[in-house]
Amino acid sequence: MNESKQQTVAERKAKKRRQRRIQRMIQFFMGIIMIVLIGVVIAAVIGNFSNNKQDNQNKQEAAGVQSGGEETTPEETTTEIPTKPDGTVIKFSELTYANEIVPEAPEQSAGEGEIKEEESSTGGESGGSVEAGATELGDLYAGAGFTEDFLADLSTKHLFVIDATAGKVLLQKNAYTKTGPASTTKIMTALTAMEYLNFSDIITVGEEIELIDGGSSVAALKQGQQLTFEDMLYALMVPSGNDAAYTIAVAAGRKAAGDDTLSIDEAVSKFIDLMNENVGYMGLVNTHFMTPDGVTADGQYTCAADMARIAQWAIEDMRLSVICSTYKKRIVSVTGEDVTYSSTNELMNPDGEYYLSYVTGLKTGSTSAAGKCLVSSATYDGKTVICVVLNDTEEGRWQNSRTIYETAFGISE
Repeated sequence: MNESKQQTVAERKAKKRRQRRIQRMIQFFMGIIMIVLIGVVIAAVIGNFSNNKQDNQNKQEAAGVQSGGEETTPEETTTEIPTKPDGTVIKFSELTYANEIVPEAPEQSAGEGEIKEEESSTGGESGGSVEAGATELGDLYAGAGFTEDFLADLSTKHLFVIDATAGKVLLQKNAYTKTGPASTTKIMTALTAMEYLNFSDIITVGEEIELIDGGSSVAALKQGQQLTFEDMLYALMVPSGNDAAYTIAVAAGRKAAGDDTLSIDEAVSKFIDLMNENVGYMGLVNTHFMTPDGVTADGQYTCAADMARIAQWAIEDMRLSVICSTYKKRIVSVTGEDVTYSSTNELMNPDGEYYLSYVTGLKTGSTSAAGKCLVSSATYDGKTVICVVLNDTEEGRWQNSRTIYETAFGISE
């Protein structure tokens, strides 16, 4: 009996020892598991912190600021021209916009291809009468400062103002009378070339730059110099380079023809044909081009209403809109030339007396025959207005455009 009790006690003690060993093993493994879990949590926290730090650094770099606070130039990106699924370029004949202005033009007294005689912009009367039968004041702003007296006080001979957002004509004077386009032609030059050339295409400057007239505005291009098409557009639109206009015309003309062996004259002629095809596609009523730079030539003419329509196409293309809204641009060409261009548009000059912060482009022009011209755009409070003044004085094109914008938007700077 005593032996049986002793055996039972011994078994109970052995069982307790086994239970304690099992508990210690469980505690040991639980400890290991807890250590692993804590390590995972710590690693996740550290990783998240590192990712956030990297994200912030990336955001700073994207904004052009390094972690040390020094300014840096962000890497520029290029946007390729829109194409169809089969890779072919979308042409003007295949595009439509919701707010296109399609005004009815009055009959012209000037014959086909003939420019009506104009007063010289350098002397005599600089004003012009309102066209008979034309709508002088747009309904939208007729009660907000655009009056008959306001229109009469403007010196510009040709005027067309539209609310591009609402698709309404606001103001016009001799808007369908033919006149020279001067360098405002380059808006169409850019639009046409963008149908055939990609922004990343490398263009080599050739002997075509010898075609420009003496005294022309230039981008200081040299034969053999190479630029991307994107940079060539800046050279065209910012300093108004006539040399860039001919270089682009030759490159796009050869590309459109699929023949790199075209002579300079053949390539330019091909490009001019393409510009005038787009005139038809856009429904322009009184425009014909003979040169890519807008220098006075027989048979070359436009009107303020047509130029406003071309401008509307330009601001619809964000790539060109960005270029036209640039006041100063540094270019480093593929061949290493380093140059900084400044815009010829005084409405965009922050140090000038005519500066308006909300003006977004577009193009100036000036010849002895066409006078001083300005095709401009401005956006304020979600509304975009396009203003075309042709055959004005030097001061008039800036002051008239500024006055029109301040009246249209009801603000003064």
